[in-house]
Amino acid sequence: MLENYNERNYNEYPETMAKFYDIVYAKIRDAVDKKFYIDRMLSAGGPVLEVGTGTGRLFLDALKQGADVYGIDISDNMLNVLKSKLEVSEHYRVSRADMRDFELNKKFKLIISPFRVFSHMYTIEDQLAALSCIKNHLDDDGVFIFDLFVPNPYMISKDIDEFIDFDGEHEEGKLLQRFASVKTDYINQTNYINMKIKWEDDNGLNIVDNKFSMRYYFRYELEHLIKESGMKIKNMYGDYNYSPLSNKSNDFVTECTR
Repeated sequence: MLENYNERNYNEYPETMAKFYDIVYAKIRDAVDKKFYIDRMLSAGGPVLEVGTGTGRLFLDALKQGADVYGIDISDNMLNVLKSKLEVSEHYRVSRADMRDFELNKKFKLIISPFRVFSHMYTIEDQLAALSCIKNHLDDDGVFIFDLFVPNPYMISKDIDEFIDFDGEHEEGKLLQRFASVKTDYINQTNYINMKIKWEDDNGLNIVDNKFSMRYYFRYELEHLIKESGMKIKNMYGDYNYSPLSNKSNDFVTECTR
């Protein structure tokens, strides 16, 4: 583990990052996966659990459209943003919990863990603990869907110098930019990432760094983990349009059953 990179305590999601999360990902992520997950939540036919619900990027739209959705997250900062947008009467639907060890006393027709949340499970022990908790919360005919990025050999073979991945405003006339750089460790299948947020406010220009790590997985490793957890793979797609997995795929979109 590289010094200063947040791995085991992945709940420490900085307040500034949480504050601007919705603005950044509305632009760079919503068009990729939002329709897929919302459609699945609305058609679940029963209660839905989002593991890693964050600021409610998916949760809020699904709830507004009638889904019986619940959410857990380990980050207080992310949940505080979500609750600020949620009616107080609906706060019971979200709770702070660790995906490796949670008990909601409820079964779900659909459980989702979107946008690579599972990349924060760094060890086999963590991975199997999370999958076990999820399995225990699935209805007998329930489905678990999660996604991870497909490791690109070129991308994981060398470090990536700082680049800008968001350039816009958080208020009219007030700059918001995000920069990213990546250090690779392909022996431990881990990317060490630095996300830098730069924004303007009434006091001038501000800059905050957030260092964290993300574990990546290969196809047969995923298949083995699912089997070890006692669940079964129903489908593994290469994108959010249900395309077959191929060498051109950027994502593993995996559906599991008990």
